[in-house]
Amino acid sequence: HELQQCSGICQSCYQDRAAEKSIAFLYPEQSGVPFLSEYEQIAQERIAESVPRALARERVTGVFSKTRKKRPKASAKPTDHSSSAPPTPPTHRADALSPPAPPTRRSVALSQPTPPISASTAQPPPPQSSTTPSRTPSPPSRGMQHPPRPPRPSAHGNIQDDSSGWGRVRASDRSLRTVNPIRDFVQSSNVTPDPTKALVRLDVGDPTRDGNLKVPQEVQRKFCEVVMSSAANGYPLSNGALDARQAVAEVQTNSIGKPYRAADILLFAGASGALEAAIGALANEGDNVLIPCPGFPLFRTIAEGYGVKCVPYDLDDENGWEVFLDSIRQQANSRTAAIIVNNPSNPCGSVYSKRHLESIVAVAEELHLPIIADEIYADMTFGSTEFVSIASVNASVPILVVGGISKKFVVPGWRLGWITIDDPLDVFSPVRVREGLQRLSTRMLLPNSLVQELLPWMLRESQNPSSAVSKGTQKIMKELESNATFLVERFAEIPELACVRPQGAMYLMVKVDCEALGLEDATEFAHRLLQEQSVQVLPGACFQAPNYVRVVFSGDKAKTLNEAMHRIRLFCLGLSSDMNGE
Repeated sequence: HELQQCSGICQSCYQDRAAEKSIAFLYPEQSGVPFLSEYEQIAQERIAESVPRALARERVTGVFSKTRKKRPKASAKPTDHSSSAPPTPPTHRADALSPPAPPTRRSVALSQPTPPISASTAQPPPPQSSTTPSRTPSPPSRGMQHPPRPPRPSAHGNIQDDSSGWGRVRASDRSLRTVNPIRDFVQSSNVTPDPTKALVRLDVGDPTRDGNLKVPQEVQRKFCEVVMSSAANGYPLSNGALDARQAVAEVQTNSIGKPYRAADILLFAGASGALEAAIGALANEGDNVLIPCPGFPLFRTIAEGYGVKCVPYDLDDENGWEVFLDSIRQQANSRTAAIIVNNPSNPCGSVYSKRHLESIVAVAEELHLPIIADEIYADMTFGSTEFVSIASVNASVPILVVGGISKKFVVPGWRLGWITIDDPLDVFSPVRVREGLQRLSTRMLLPNSLVQELLPWMLRESQNPSSAVSKGTQKIMKELESNATFLVERFAEIPELACVRPQGAMYLMVKVDCEALGLEDATEFAHRLLQEQSVQVLPGACFQAPNYVRVVFSGDKAKTLNEAMHRIRLFCLGLSSDMNGE
């Protein structure tokens, strides 16, 4: 009741689980928390979001000037409650009813909050009449003019001239600090390819681009059946349909060797959506996460959008891109929220051994840091290389394992990924990480309900070696392995370029001898290769590896890869001839 009488001032704090501040303000004798000036500042900030700044100051000052008079003096002798009933809480206004006994923090947090006052309904209180008291402010007239408002501060300085009255309109800092290096290079590059040559793209990891890797026909037929059945046209549950989550849990139980339940699984819009939820659930603004270097730039895109700093740890290109464990120890600090581990790796194509994964887990346990494991390329390995999930060697560290169907089933546009919560010691529950993930999932009702309906059948079929679906995915992997071998052999013929043989995924990193080619860096190599030979690769700067370029080998060998390697060879020959004066 008292919360409602503050003209909406207390409601924002109430909803932000800061209700104990409201209680301390309303019942100072019982709480003993002198925080009035702090609360007044919070209230000013909250109200300023809904009403003009000048009116917000007037509104807060008016309300708090009344309440200050009723607070006990600092020098007053403490009241002895040992032999008497608890004191009656003070009231804000003369006509206020006596409030009930103050609830505990737990009961306030769990009770139903009053809806926050909105920008469209927030109005300043009218002057109080001496003869006719009013508890509800009357709305202003339509012609009421608000006082001029100062421009909103911005970390990026994007404030327009306020002469038009629209000076407070600006892009959010979060939107402007969100950068995706891959998308920026691919979609915003100013480099024009040679128009006399057909563009050959080895830049984006889309396995559908050339059409040589195909979705198993049985999966497409089943998808059509789901569409025609009209059984999955409604809203899905925010954390994923129960049948779909149970299917993922069964697959993870079989592959990892631990029992998982549907409650341990949450579905998201692709592995990217799952990564966003994982980082958002563990890191606050001002925290940092440790990311591999070289590493997938989306880690940085997501984290920095949240205001979370990314701190790179090094990988060893001379030892299969394994993690320099001491680099993790050196980079971790008191604000580190998690270690991100990508296995199999994009962009490196590396696959970690069981022994190395055990070492990573041991370091995480030593530092008491949770792990976010990006395993979207799980089971996509070549030859005798075996994929091992980091969860399978874990007995103590809380891990969020990210997976999905995009690459293995060649359906990146279907946008379905998941998080598997692996938490042997139940570290996450007491600190509400599970609850946080669930809450983040409610922001949008994803992923696609049609794909969720199809998922249980698709996963079961993929686990059966004799099924057409399983045979289709095996065919995809054989072609990827053949492509990888082809590129490694062709790059070995070019002295200025070198690469580490990939063990899985769809990528390899190529080291460029820029000095031998007369180039400033590998970014110049990528730009000039596109400009002169119409071959597009990604510069290693996108992955924090300035001396490398990343090559995608999911394309058709005869049509795409062979032609690309022919042009790359000619390009390097031309540059080296220029260097030698030939």
